[in-house]
Amino acid sequence: MRPIASDSVSVALEPADNEPMFAYKPGQFVMVHLYDADGSLWAKTAYSISTAPIESKGGFGIGVRLAGDFTKRMHALKAGDTVGIQGPFGVFTLRDGTSRAVFFAGGIGITPIRGMIREALLSKSGQELFLFYCNRTLETAAYEKELRDLAVSHPHFHPIFVLERDIPAGWDGETGFITADIIRKHLTALDGADFYVCGPTPFMDAVRGILEAKGVDVKERMMKETF
Repeated sequence: MRPIASDSVSVALEPADNEPMFAYKPGQFVMVHLYDADGSLWAKTAYSISTAPIESKGGFGIGVRLAGDFTKRMHALKAGDTVGIQGPFGVFTLRDGTSRAVFFAGGIGITPIRGMIREALLSKSGQELFLFYCNRTLETAAYEKELRDLAVSHPHFHPIFVLERDIPAGWDGETGFITADIIRKHLTALDGADFYVCGPTPFMDAVRGILEAKGVDVKERMMKETF
């Protein structure tokens, strides 16, 4: 268990003894099963995998934001506890064959996108990557320092951070909500790009509207995952 924001943790999972690690694509999710003391299923829910397949030979990670009874129980897990994993599932995955990928993440919706970005960078795909990462405050921005560090070591990765409120002194990102003007400031051309959007429904609707207004064929070029 590792804190990644004021309200979120990264949970590292590895197969039980003699169990193999499963294969998956960057961006996919799993169903996490939690058990009662007698071994019966208590509840299950979906979590996106936050690590890249290329770095997940012996295990993988998920990002969990505290937001209800299930997540409270996830936050209370200790090293050595057992959970069940079902999957992987999902078609929100990184596509090959494009020279540019543009990601839009709202809050903890960064988790599958983090896996996609790390896969592209660690596999040296050569894609130019843009990330518009929107959060209420800096304290709730999971993986923020890590993403900044990746940009330093990979010049073709361009993260743009957007905060709604409590803007810290010396802030070098954008403020408010995602807008066409913010996108245009950092990305002048949208041709030849795939677009990946993950976050709350109002956030995804806003991004879709902006892309449609810019002439993007969202049915063909925009992939989304609801969080």
